[in-house]
Amino acid sequence: MKIPPNHELNYELVGLVKRIESLRRYLRSLHLSPEVKEKIKRSNILKSAIFSARLSGNSLKNYDFLRENPFLPPRQEEILNIIKDHMVVSFDMIRRRFTKVPKRTLRWDLKKLLDRKLIEKSGETRGRYYRVRK
Repeated sequence: MKIPPNHELNYELVGLVKRIESLRRYLRSLHLSPEVKEKIKRSNILKSAIFSARLSGNSLKNYDFLRENPFLPPRQEEILNIIKDHMVVSFDMIRRRFTKVPKRTLRWDLKKLLDRKLIEKSGETRGRYYRVRK
């Protein structure tokens, strides 16, 4: 391996670098909350580390490193993120997001999140809603 590596600059790479720079300018122009900025920053650091490892020959392919909560199954993590984003969510709202998943399965996912004390429920039957546990 030659250090530093010898890379050829071509039109495709120049175009990608220009696109990256334009997206950076766009992101700087947005008025994002500090929490969102920090989340984006952490995600990008993790992605950068994984891609650097792949370039150096590591066959790292595990998407779990990029997930916020790798101990949850992906659908439960998505449900938790929906509840975090909307603060208060009804079952119907979750069901509309997962149209191909049976109601029973979604209720089981919510029960698992409740058991882990990640969310809490309020209300009864049709008036029930879910929110992130404080």
